[in-house]
Amino acid sequence: MGPLYRVKRWLLTLETLESQLNHEYIQLTEPREVDSFKINEVGRAHFKFLKELGIIDYKETFKIWLRKFPRPLFVICVDGKNILAWVYVEEWENSAFDGSPVYVLRSIETAEEYRRKKIGYRLLLIVANEIPGYLITKPINRRARKFFLSNGFLDKDDMELPVIDLQRHPGYLILPPFKKKKLLEEYEQYFDQKG
Repeated sequence: MGPLYRVKRWLLTLETLESQLNHEYIQLTEPREVDSFKINEVGRAHFKFLKELGIIDYKETFKIWLRKFPRPLFVICVDGKNILAWVYVEEWENSAFDGSPVYVLRSIETAEEYRRKKIGYRLLLIVANEIPGYLITKPINRRARKFFLSNGFLDKDDMELPVIDLQRHPGYLILPPFKKKKLLEEYEQYFDQKG
């Protein structure tokens, strides 16, 4: 095994899903890709959601998530090499009653300095665009619940017919395909036009 093989083996093929001004929205698929970026450095974006849950090392947590199979949808928003926001989505263990796949948005966070700039909303748009079927999430506080409800998610009690068995999962909200389609009508206006 020569040096050229080793170099090629470690080249990263990061996929930029979208861009907006000087921010790129990049999908990470391998744990080693996390090392290409900076997070929680002095004078940089500060995150606290995972720390409030007792998780101190964001990079190691991201790497653990990216080792799972099937691979989650993990998208970061970066300015250069600095992570400003991220979203983590996994496939749910069961399909909806109509046979459609179900995905669960486990976490979404924007660094405090970058909130109220629609970065989290853009991440939600990307997720809605990337996954088929239903998207569910369990908001951790009233502000998060308000964010999701204002963007098309429904409480299971607001749906005429149950579409997903959430009896053992209280507090989850559902973004059905018809609401996702409506949400995606705004997609293009939130990103730079390519081409």
